[in-house]
Amino acid sequence: FMYDFNTTQDDYAHPSGLQVDRTPGQEFHFDYSCSYALNPSWRVGVNGYYYVQTTDDKFKGPDAALLAGEEGKHSTVTAIGPGVWYNYQNMFFVLRTQFETMAENKTEGNNVWFNFTYAF
Repeated sequence: FMYDFNTTQDDYAHPSGLQVDRTPGQEFHFDYSCSYALNPSWRVGVNGYYYVQTTDDKFKGPDAALLAGEEGKHSTVTAIGPGVWYNYQNMFFVLRTQFETMAENKTEGNNVWFNFTYAF
């Protein structure tokens, strides 16, 4: 579980073309993973995350008043996908993907990760 407090982005280029200083709203998110051991070396399962913006973005600058309509438009997104884990001696391999869904005020996409860990 994570809760983020963001810092100011000076000269933020807003998608509308306005130039303002922006302090993004605070965010809460958590990751999850659940797997099943096929044998001592292999695991398969699902993983994902949930994200929600909990406070409004704050804008400063001469054009800030033009962005008042963005208040209350918090971003949310959920992701879920399959994962495969393999352990061999002192090496650990992870391949997982996540498909974002139910996004509001945020883009949706897909994520793919490959992790390799070597313990020495």
